[in-house]
Amino acid sequence: MDYEVRCRNLESIRQYCANPAIAQQLCDQGALPLLDQLLHDHPRGRKLRAAAQALADRIRGWSELADAMVDPSVPWGPSLKWIREITADETSFALFLIALRLQEPFSHILKGEIGPATQVLAFWPHQEDREASLEERHAFLRAIVGIGMVLPVFCWTNSEGMHDVLKKTLALFRVWQLVDGYREVRTFLLRI
Repeated sequence: MDYEVRCRNLESIRQYCANPAIAQQLCDQGALPLLDQLLHDHPRGRKLRAAAQALADRIRGWSELADAMVDPSVPWGPSLKWIREITADETSFALFLIALRLQEPFSHILKGEIGPATQVLAFWPHQEDREASLEERHAFLRAIVGIGMVLPVFCWTNSEGMHDVLKKTLALFRVWQLVDGYREVRTFLLRI
């Protein structure tokens, strides 16, 4: 198979793995050892190695995020870095948002009650080394989902000239601008 085709295939599969069910299926079918072998067998194929490593990271990221959301002893930094990576691509981000609403333990976390003192900490842009409580992690995930679900409405209303609805979404953005944590998430997600 052509080198460029292999790279594109791995990049496409990585995008599909924004869905944890697909990532788990690949993991169950032994994809990670195959990717490790690919990394080992192609020491000079920098683009192919990068695509294989990115796919392996995407697959592993789901289980690491799930663990970090239920166990406060699991380091938060790798999951935060993984969330930053998955939200950098529009298609992956959309699949990620859908998965968070449908897959356990994420859907359960998003439905849970929010404590009055829990705030979204300003983890972005560069604070992977900062630890967080489970409540802070959950609040952060809720902020990602909340803002991520409003962004398409904003884009759609803007493109369709629906000014009344656009004003309402802009009002949400203004509120988020005033809240520490939400401001950073909003700013980060607007760059997509």
